[in-house]
Amino acid sequence: VLAGRMLDRMPHRGPDGRGVHTAGPLALGHLRLSIIDLATGAQPMSTPDGRFTIVFNGEIYNHRDLRRELEPEYPYRTSSDTESLLHGWRRWGPGMLDRLEGMFAFAIADRVEGTVFCARDRLGKKPFYYVDRPDVFIFASEIKAILEHPGIPREVDPEALELFLALGYVPAPWTMFRGIRKLPAGHWLRAGAKTEIREYWDVRPETVVPGEEAVRERVRAAVKKRLISDVPVGCYLSGGIDSTIVSGLASAEIRGMRTFSAGFSEGPSEKFNADLALARVAAKQFGTIHEEVLVDQAIDLPALVRQVAWALDEPLANAASIPTFLVARLARERGVPVLLSGDGADELFAGYDRYLSDALVSSYRRVPGWARAMASPLLRLNANLGKLDRKARLDPGPERYLTWHEAFPREMRARLIAHDLPGPDFVREVVRRVVDRPVTDCFQERLLYGDLKLWIAEESNMRMDKMSMLASVETRAPFLDHHLVEFAAGIPFAEKVRGRRYKALLRDAFADLLPAEIRTRSKWGFIPPASEWLRGRLNPLAKEMFSPEKLRWFRHGTVSELFDDHVAKRAYHLPRLWILLAFQLWQETYLS
Repeated sequence: VLAGRMLDRMPHRGPDGRGVHTAGPLALGHLRLSIIDLATGAQPMSTPDGRFTIVFNGEIYNHRDLRRELEPEYPYRTSSDTESLLHGWRRWGPGMLDRLEGMFAFAIADRVEGTVFCARDRLGKKPFYYVDRPDVFIFASEIKAILEHPGIPREVDPEALELFLALGYVPAPWTMFRGIRKLPAGHWLRAGAKTEIREYWDVRPETVVPGEEAVRERVRAAVKKRLISDVPVGCYLSGGIDSTIVSGLASAEIRGMRTFSAGFSEGPSEKFNADLALARVAAKQFGTIHEEVLVDQAIDLPALVRQVAWALDEPLANAASIPTFLVARLARERGVPVLLSGDGADELFAGYDRYLSDALVSSYRRVPGWARAMASPLLRLNANLGKLDRKARLDPGPERYLTWHEAFPREMRARLIAHDLPGPDFVREVVRRVVDRPVTDCFQERLLYGDLKLWIAEESNMRMDKMSMLASVETRAPFLDHHLVEFAAGIPFAEKVRGRRYKALLRDAFADLLPAEIRTRSKWGFIPPASEWLRGRLNPLAKEMFSPEKLRWFRHGTVSELFDDHVAKRAYHLPRLWILLAFQLWQETYLS
């Protein structure tokens, strides 16, 4: 009964099939979005003897290779990648994970041993939430399903809240719900008499001779691999470099490729719709069937924002969630349930300004102290030089990483939160465990690694998964192919930004594919007009969420000052306000 209720909470994740398996105290449920093997492959799936039963979310791109290796020993009954996981587990156990190429979250129950083995893919493209207590082990792809268990409390985790205020998302293993955890990317978990969690993968940089042709071949192979499907495949096409590369390579493989973009009716068109115009240029060059969705006055934006907050399960402070969902919904309406995205390229090939700016910090640190002292009058006159000097005074580590990412610094969090905080070093230590792992003297490479392991896994991937699956669409990210990740990690940072150009190596590698307008443009990003929304259509909703009656965790005076100053254009607080709004909407959705 509980498994059925859990499935009822997330029908969008699998409109094509539903199944429940029960055996004593064990219950496994599955909702199917049919992508490969449409006729068979229903889940939960069991071995012929009934010992092992699997539920699986994702795609295994090399499942046909696995099948050729496994089928002589284990006869297949379907053509699905799910069955390759089941037989692969029987032969290799946890070692199977090293052989998988794809995105996945799965659980395999062993009726004989009384255990459940669970795993999440290397980069965290698929979610896996769980509760582990002496009386129950419960897991799901979305937290809202776990909350169907009557014994799961709905309480804020203070540590997760502090991490969220600092970063704008909640990194694993925390969730915003006390007692509910998420399995970190690249980890497996075995639940039974005792629970064991282990990391099975971390980035292992290849020893490579960097070159444009090698980059082209690796990216092309990653895209081609993700075109495997028994249903139509399309592409997100934002007009940026990364999605244009993916769309161009995919359209070379599939005639009549469909591409999709989003635009906005509010704000200056040259600012918020520049990418839309460039997407049209790319679509024309590649000959794709291109469609657009406009976030305009016809859309009930407050209702849409509430729907997004429900779908995300946790507060996540990125307004791009809104157009991402609308693009995925348009694709689904057009009969395209699989979309390729350009996510991950910036973190592999140094596509953000902060990477080049941090290289300046490293250079400045090499300036002798006496020379810096002589330049001190200039630091007081030039704000940018002053920032450079302050960053250079920090040792390369979590503090410096946080200067590029921290929305609410510790002292601001102390003024904002009306409750006790974790220790003063808590956020720094969480970040330290990540950014101190790479063995390199180049801090920019540690910055890239930290963004890949923190931001990509728990912000970007979770946003893309939840928003596309809300529309019953599967998103695939070729740049997050783990072979490509390890290849890129072996390329020296200086080569990625040669000529002090962001993402220079990637742009040069695809110079003949990228339209000139896209290849030579400066970095912009997919930015919705969220400030205009807060001053306009979302203003009543924000005022309601920031009222004294709604603010349980935050001091009203601090929030009101931030909001009023931003709306009046006395200061720019958009990232902070979107964090606060996301939390307030989540709180009202799940805790009220």
